[in-house]
Amino acid sequence: FIYEDGTVGLPVYHEFAGKFSEILRIDTQGNLLEKNRISWGRQAIQPEIVSMGSGKLKAYLRDVSSKRRIWSSSSNNYGRSWKRLTSMSILNPDSAVAAINVRKNRTVLAVNDLETGRYRLSLYANTAQGIWKRIKIVESAKPISGERYAYPYLIRDRKSVV
Repeated sequence: FIYEDGTVGLPVYHEFAGKFSEILRIDTQGNLLEKNRISWGRQAIQPEIVSMGSGKLKAYLRDVSSKRRIWSSSSNNYGRSWKRLTSMSILNPDSAVAAINVRKNRTVLAVNDLETGRYRLSLYANTAQGIWKRIKIVESAKPISGERYAYPYLIRDRKSVV
């Protein structure tokens, strides 16, 4: 994503000495300006960052623990510091999450909402009260079919259609 000053926020993760996520801030010449940790430990990787405006960021992360739930965190200072990870109610079988902000305080997630497998891809949106609800099953197959819907991506057009 692009910060208000034109610099780029690049979410990254590590799986070598631990499994954790960070956000890099890069200037327009490609120089690293900042590196800030989003998560610690061995439970959450592949952060998907959504800008909510005015320096507020939300992170949604892939679960690599035994909880099998999406992790989330937030920052109120452009990603310089992050709140402790919280486990969401949405299932996540160790698979990537896509997120997009569709309007103020309204986010859509694309997820494999299963305990195991990636044979279903669903869209979730949060309510004004912050409750996540499935709004659509995009793809679904029989578990034994071997079909997989992995590594989703969301994009919004000029008319704000996702």
